[in-house]
Amino acid sequence: MKNRLYNVIFPIWFLILFPIVWLIVLPANFIIDTIVILLALKLLKVTNLKETYKKTIIKVWLFGFIADFIGALLLIAIQFISTGTFMSDVVAALAYNPFTNIYALLITILAIIISAIAIYLFNVKISLKKVDLEVKTKKKIALALSIFTAPYLFLYPSAMLYKGNQGSENLPEVSKLQSEFSGDTITTRIFAESENYTNTSFLYIDKIANVDSEVVESNTGSVVNMKISTDFNENSDINEYKKWAKQCSMIVFIKQPTINEVAVYLKNDNKEEICKLTYIKSELENEYSIAFEELEKEAVKLQNILNSIK
Repeated sequence: MKNRLYNVIFPIWFLILFPIVWLIVLPANFIIDTIVILLALKLLKVTNLKETYKKTIIKVWLFGFIADFIGALLLIAIQFISTGTFMSDVVAALAYNPFTNIYALLITILAIIISAIAIYLFNVKISLKKVDLEVKTKKKIALALSIFTAPYLFLYPSAMLYKGNQGSENLPEVSKLQSEFSGDTITTRIFAESENYTNTSFLYIDKIANVDSEVVESNTGSVVNMKISTDFNENSDINEYKKWAKQCSMIVFIKQPTINEVAVYLKNDNKEEICKLTYIKSELENEYSIAFEELEKEAVKLQNILNSIK
């Protein structure tokens, strides 16, 4: 199985870990830092503007990048937390679109604030420390930098990076379904981006038009109702859909430990029901002599089971 960054896309803040991205980030940061410093110095009527700029820009630039990295570390660390449905939804939203989950949004804002504080402290304590300016002036410059150069890009929905673009050889492909997700975040994405979650191919993945999910409570426990529209015709192999639905349901049981049953309603583009497929957690555990709670740590065994489904 692929890594645990929810096997979908690289969030924009995760890309900061890749040195090749620095070729874009560092020059952009340098330009922004330059603009903010020069404007701040001018507004504060600093006389030796050019000299002060030359003494500070490199340190401001480098420590600004480090501060961004500190904020990103919080978001990256949370990606490795998987403690039930609630946290799974939060983690998924952080990686995909923080605006879809209030807790993910608050965590992202916290990461930005942490970076902003780091920018302020780095500039006051290091970058501007030896500059011949009043302490009050230094603090104002540092405050301006912390406000205007904080990594607000963390809020940008990473899904937008991949909309209408299948990515590159270094990035995992994201299905065209990314703009058609609705319902329970993580469950919907497991079906919509099945290849990334199951590490297996689905013959008709490009024929899926819509994926919607709803978690309901029943006498048997939590049930996920998957409503899936597909371009199904007389030449389509229903067994491929059944195989795909079963594989995805197994991943749901692993990622969503509180779910007991997955019901998949397949419909064609005309809203006509093709079939209903039901997968019960306990029955699958008996069928394969497994416990889903243990499978997430046994990637090879899980992959073998997924590959064996016909």
